[in-house]
Amino acid sequence: MAPDLEPGYTVFATSLGACGLAWTRKGVDFLIAPENDDQAVRAELAAKCPGRPEVKRPGAPVRDVIQRLCRHLSGRPDPLTDVALDLARFSAFGRKVGRALRR
Repeated sequence: MAPDLEPGYTVFATSLGACGLAWTRKGVDFLIAPENDDQAVRAELAAKCPGRPEVKRPGAPVRDVIQRLCRHLSGRPDPLTDVALDLARFSAFGRKVGRALRR
């Protein structure tokens, strides 16, 4: 992401429903797949990312990821393999799987 980007989370609309995205200075660390209830997405993000603020207008690096996810979910595939991830909260096995999926 960007070293000057403060950690946070946001909820955004897609063609399939509300998604949630959380990030750290290192990269995206949590994504909630589309749901019909944006309040449920918001509540899950708040629970999974305690201490982080909800950001209504995220910075450019996050907006770029959101735009790409929206296009991907509307039928224009994007591998998103260049999006920075922060896998610190994952288990060793989860990090290994995450790295393998990005190849």
